[in-house]
Amino acid sequence: MERITQQANKILDMNIKLLRVGQLSGSTLTGHWNTSEMWPIMFATSSHPSINAVPLFPGKMVDWVPVDVAASTISDILLYQPNSQARYSVYNIVNPHPIRWEELVGMFHASSLLGSGKEGTMEEVDMKEWVHRLTTLANSDADSKDVPGLKLLQFFENMLNEEEGHVGSKLFETMKTRGVSRALRECNGMRQEWIDANVARWREKGFLS
Repeated sequence: MERITQQANKILDMNIKLLRVGQLSGSTLTGHWNTSEMWPIMFATSSHPSINAVPLFPGKMVDWVPVDVAASTISDILLYQPNSQARYSVYNIVNPHPIRWEELVGMFHASSLLGSGKEGTMEEVDMKEWVHRLTTLANSDADSKDVPGLKLLQFFENMLNEEEGHVGSKLFETMKTRGVSRALRECNGMRQEWIDANVARWREKGFLS
């Protein structure tokens, strides 16, 4: 896609702003986070009594940006009129304050993900063990309505293969984007109140068992 836009810029002399949008998380305004997405499905599956574990990703950094912040950032970029004559600009839209995966897991432990009175009881296991538990459920009479991760079992198996031997996360520079977007400049790293709101909305929808 980037090569296509680069050629369009050269041949047609188009003014192009290329937006590289990273992983989106739930809205900071409403708490809603699409339950058909992989990460909500993973956390909902982790909370199931037969799984009762969240996978560990050593070295992973979480630079997810809330969907409402991303939308405002995109608006800021599109409305921005640069002083220079640059006709091709690239903007990374990720959270400028990434946190460690372990910190995010701690927020879910502190939330009501497991229901009232059950905070902090999930195990923390490697991805191989987590996929094994999900596969065991898939071979039983478990229903994907109760265990949403069953619908993505093949995806998680592929994810396991990709994660093996992989260490750390690639972080993307956001200085340029923050320079033109107040929304991204003021964006915080993932916060406990955001996770609490996400979990509350999931429970209201019956997404959590």
